[in-house]
Amino acid sequence: MKEIVLNGVATAVNLERYPAALPSETQVEQFEQALGHRLPPDYRTFLLTYNGGVCDFERMLMPIEVYICDLFGLPVGDSAETLVPLLLPNSPQLTELWDDLPANLLPIGETDGGDMVAIRFLPKGSEVVVLDHESSALREMLRASTFTELLLSTCPPDEDDE
Repeated sequence: MKEIVLNGVATAVNLERYPAALPSETQVEQFEQALGHRLPPDYRTFLLTYNGGVCDFERMLMPIEVYICDLFGLPVGDSAETLVPLLLPNSPQLTELWDDLPANLLPIGETDGGDMVAIRFLPKGSEVVVLDHESSALREMLRASTFTELLLSTCPPDEDDE
């Protein structure tokens, strides 16, 4: 397992499985151009350092009490190495699951219950949200100002029971 550390901050979220190949700065820039948005700095660092993976189930997002399951990565080289690929919002695979996604919403992961973890691009900046997969209106369940803040909002499930 590998703990996600972003800009010197240990998040206590561990990747259980992750791809061996990492994207280059150029590949991230090409994805951003196709997306039409610049990725938040901490999420860019995550892609360049880890490129996605499957999280362990020792920590849950609070206060919604769900586990982050998958964090998507950019396909690099043999795309089979990327466990769940990071896709543009208008890709057929995503529209099949979520219908039409707003152009300012980039799915970057999912929870164990199938809820979407996404970056929402705003006129000035961005935020990270967890959206209910059972809501056609993509009801917001959790909001964080950064990807790092979202990861830091996890804690062991037994802490909540005390």
